[in-house]
Amino acid sequence: MKKALAFLLILVLLSLSACGGGGWRQVLESRARTLTLLVGFNDSTYGLSVGDDGYLYYTGDGGQSWQAAENQSMGLYGLEIVDGQVAYACGTGNNVRATTDGGLTWQVRANFGASFPNHCRFLSFANAQTGWAATPTLLGATADGGQTWTEVALPGGVTSVAALSMFAPGEGFLLDVSGALYETSNNGAAWSQVGQLPLGEITIEAKSYPVAAMRFQNASSGMVVVSALVGGAGRVTAFHTADGGATWTQETLPASYGALYLSRDGRYLTVLTPPSAITVWEYR
Repeated sequence: MKKALAFLLILVLLSLSACGGGGWRQVLESRARTLTLLVGFNDSTYGLSVGDDGYLYYTGDGGQSWQAAENQSMGLYGLEIVDGQVAYACGTGNNVRATTDGGLTWQVRANFGASFPNHCRFLSFANAQTGWAATPTLLGATADGGQTWTEVALPGGVTSVAALSMFAPGEGFLLDVSGALYETSNNGAAWSQVGQLPLGEITIEAKSYPVAAMRFQNASSGMVVVSALVGGAGRVTAFHTADGGATWTQETLPASYGALYLSRDGRYLTVLTPPSAITVWEYR
């Protein structure tokens, strides 16, 4: 009986490993189009990509084909997909763009940030109108879909923003490159440090595009994924919390190093490995 149970346990572990790190499994592969800097999938079929010279593409068939969007801007490095119709992008040269038709056309929104390397690259929206945008050292809030931005003071001690997650209007988390996690319930009027990622030998680099992605569904349940070079090799690590960042569990994904995007529900992780390899992983 004990041998049979042990054998079943081995089969389960092998199955989980084949799916990719705990509850993760790869659901699609694709190739990015011209000069892409960040790709995000909202589910296993719908995705957007942003890049140099304002290049924007969208797909509705899991990346089998990519269609060019109508947009004029400079380089875009940040992306937030709110739903199947509404999304935001931001980048260098004070670029903020928004779509309300699934990515076909993009409209100009109020500028936020500065030119490279102090450009906007982090976005998180609680709904179609309310969200945050950030450079490594500047945070802004909007309640009108990016028509206007109000500067928000960063938590004391933050050296460089690594990721944002607004889960309800004015409520959310900010992650520093040191792994320090901060929470606000009043749109940044006050911040509290609530946790610290157990990074160990992992370093969150301050890159021109996001190498960390974070999503909280409420004040307790959340996930942070970090892409890093450890000992010269790429490593993608997912950190999970159920108590608002006080404690964490972690797992390594068999994904390549690259720019990261995590869907708003925390189920789909998109990795863009330079120059053009795209993989999407589903968490179950």
